[in-house]
Amino acid sequence: MEITEESVRLTKKYLNKQLIEEIEIDVNQVHRMIGQADNHITSAKNTLIDDKEGAYVLLYDAARKALMAILYLQGIRPTAFGGHSIILDVLIPQCSASEVALIGPFNRLRKIRNSVEYPKTEYSELDETSLREDFDKAVKIVEWAKSII
Repeated sequence: MEITEESVRLTKKYLNKQLIEEIEIDVNQVHRMIGQADNHITSAKNTLIDDKEGAYVLLYDAARKALMAILYLQGIRPTAFGGHSIILDVLIPQCSASEVALIGPFNRLRKIRNSVEYPKTEYSELDETSLREDFDKAVKIVEWAKSII
């Protein structure tokens, strides 16, 4: 990851639009979030078979908290206006192509988690193969975030 002129410009833009807000950097909070992400991965792994929906929400939350920890370390966080979708918008300009490929699946995780939590149509069961693939993607996101922090 690298803070570039473009990423600074975008951060200022998101601050002005109130999609993100500045916060005091609290390294202890960053480590708590990473610890929670690890715990969510463990819990998701333990419930993959018996509670697919619960496991999916946990793996999404693990990835979200890991990525949010990086933002917290930069002294920013999404607002209610920005929501979770702004996380990648802020991080991607700071990432190499390989890092973008690694964290990019977060958007898919977010969309599927939203459909699990807030179904708009008839329920469709989570596919076990996709669940396991997304689990692996969430684990990689958490591990990457830990390597940054």
